[in-house]
Amino acid sequence: MKHTFPYFPDKYKFESLVTPKNFLKYIGKKNPFEKIGIPKLCLFTGNKQYFNIIKKKYPIRKIRITSSETYWFRVGKHIVLLVKNCGIGGPSFVHNSEEFIAFGIKNFIILGNTGGIKKDIKPGDILVCQKAFRDEGVSHHYLKPSEYVSASKEIIKLLEYELTKSKTNFIKGKTWTTDTMYRETKEEIEIFQKKGITNVDMETASLFALAKYRKVNAGAIYVVSDIYVVGNTLTGTKWDPQWKNKAVNESINKTTNTVLKIISKLPD
Repeated sequence: MKHTFPYFPDKYKFESLVTPKNFLKYIGKKNPFEKIGIPKLCLFTGNKQYFNIIKKKYPIRKIRITSSETYWFRVGKHIVLLVKNCGIGGPSFVHNSEEFIAFGIKNFIILGNTGGIKKDIKPGDILVCQKAFRDEGVSHHYLKPSEYVSASKEIIKLLEYELTKSKTNFIKGKTWTTDTMYRETKEEIEIFQKKGITNVDMETASLFALAKYRKVNAGAIYVVSDIYVVGNTLTGTKWDPQWKNKAVNESINKTTNTVLKIISKLPD
């Protein structure tokens, strides 16, 4: 029998029975930021290279909030929550972010590696995500149906300004968000290439949808670390990982520094 997704298609119009605030109250979880202050930014970075760059620049301290591996550090007078590991995929990112929002955080950025699918994309290219194609599940529980969900304009503007100021080349990206990397097919990639999609990930559309629903800000900046080669008559169709590529490592440094420079300018 054919059915819609979500099964109840208008659910985004209605209130949830369980909210982050009443759940946290029930389990007796107090706001972990009462003593240090509400972070200006929640920064997601699952790759240890980004984490190590930040660790060399600032003293970081572990903080227990959810089941994720989280730290905090100070940039000037501003606190940053650094999420090193909260699992993979939209459900994990959004579940954690719901609770971070309940504790008062209003700005979220994904800083990480991504797979390039546009034909002229190269390892080490820097992408500032403008919007994400909603080929995952979570976003459809938050927003009415649409192909894309956009990043917050304020965060896009800040990232692009800082990259331009430092004369760092970047691409305005459109991200395909899917639920499993092990089912990314040649046929899909060919369609998304025609749509001008630049890269693929598993979290962005979900986080952007949550941000719109909760009226907070979210953005994403990536480094292309692997390439999906489709339709090349010489090499054939393949996945080409380039994680150790020199250009990738250089861009990891550039993108990390870019995010650190915009923290004081983020919206309150």
